[in-house]
Amino acid sequence: MDLEYDRLRLRGPNGRPTSITDYNVVLSGQYRFIKNLSVGITYSVPIKQQVRTSFAGASTSDAGYFSDWGGATDRQAEYAPDLYAYDLQRSSNLTAFARVFVNSKSGFHFDVRFTSTKVTESFIFMRSYSSPTYDQGDLEYPAIPFVAYSTQHVHSCFAPGLGIGFMPHLGEHFFLYAGSSIDFFNFTGPTFDYTIAYDYTGIYHDGNETVRIQSALVGHKNSISLHFGGGAYF
Repeated sequence: MDLEYDRLRLRGPNGRPTSITDYNVVLSGQYRFIKNLSVGITYSVPIKQQVRTSFAGASTSDAGYFSDWGGATDRQAEYAPDLYAYDLQRSSNLTAFARVFVNSKSGFHFDVRFTSTKVTESFIFMRSYSSPTYDQGDLEYPAIPFVAYSTQHVHSCFAPGLGIGFMPHLGEHFFLYAGSSIDFFNFTGPTFDYTIAYDYTGIYHDGNETVRIQSALVGHKNSISLHFGGGAYF
C-alpha cells in the first residue's frame, strides 16, 4: 500500500491558476514474470482533495484585467452574482503499468502506464436583472442583464504516462517504494464558454463591459504524482 500526492494542473485561458490536488491511498499489485520486467495495476482512492480555481485574468471586452465580479461603487456591486459556484472533482484512478527494472538491488525502474479516471466540472452563475438608472433624463448607468447559467460535465479520461522509482528490499519478503510519475491528459469532451457583463463602460456608462468565462478542461494537461509506501513480495 502506498500514499500518493497527485496534482492535475489545469491552467485555463490566459494562464489563470487552476488545479486539482489529491492525497490518495493506493493499492497495487504486480507480477514479475522475468527478472527485469513486471506488469501490474494500481487503484488510487482520494482521501483528501484540494481544488484551486480562478477566473482572474480572463479576457474582457475592454482588454482590462478581470479579477472578480463587483467593485468599489454601489452600481458595480450589482454586477456580483446572487449565486455562484465553480467546482472540479476527480474520481478514483485505475492504472495499468509495465515496469522495467534497471538495478535489482535498489529496485530502480522505469514505468510505462495508462490511467483511467473521471473529472467532473460544474459551473453555476445566477444574477438578477437591474434596471438602467437616469440622471435628469440622461442615462446614468446601463441595465445589468439577467444571467442564469448552470452546467455540469463529466469527462472520462484515459491518459498515457511515464514513471520512475525505487523498490529496495527489506529482508526476504518486504520492500520500500518511492517514485514519481507524469500522466498526459487530453480533454476533448463538452465544455462551457460564456460571456458575462461584469462592469459598465468607462466615460459615458452607456454599455456593459463583458468577461469571457471558459472551462479549464480543454486540451492537453499534465498530472504529476509522488508515491511513497511499501509492500510484500512472494
